[in-house]
Amino acid sequence: MTLEDAVVNLDETLNDQNHDWGCDECKQEHVQLREWLAELQKLRSTDGGSVVRCRECKHCNTGNITGRFPDGVKCFCGELSGGLQNRFTAPDDFCCWGERKEAHQ
Repeated sequence: MTLEDAVVNLDETLNDQNHDWGCDECKQEHVQLREWLAELQKLRSTDGGSVVRCRECKHCNTGNITGRFPDGVKCFCGELSGGLQNRFTAPDDFCCWGERKEAHQ
């Protein structure tokens, strides 16, 4: 379930006049959860979006190095350190220069 799905689900539940909450405290906990999720949505939309992992990045060059390293290092990145230093990265690493591959194909 995505964050957006959770918010929609909570909205529907909170607006359902026939929902059996069992107690007022339970309903208040759902209201609080809805507020927290809305705040999280707002933060995600204002901080530049989601993280781009190295495995998803257009700067990740797997070339002929893929599989050479037993620890899962599979990306050779020229963007790290502002392009001044090439570096091997793990698939789950990320940095501020990350750009999704599909956006540039």
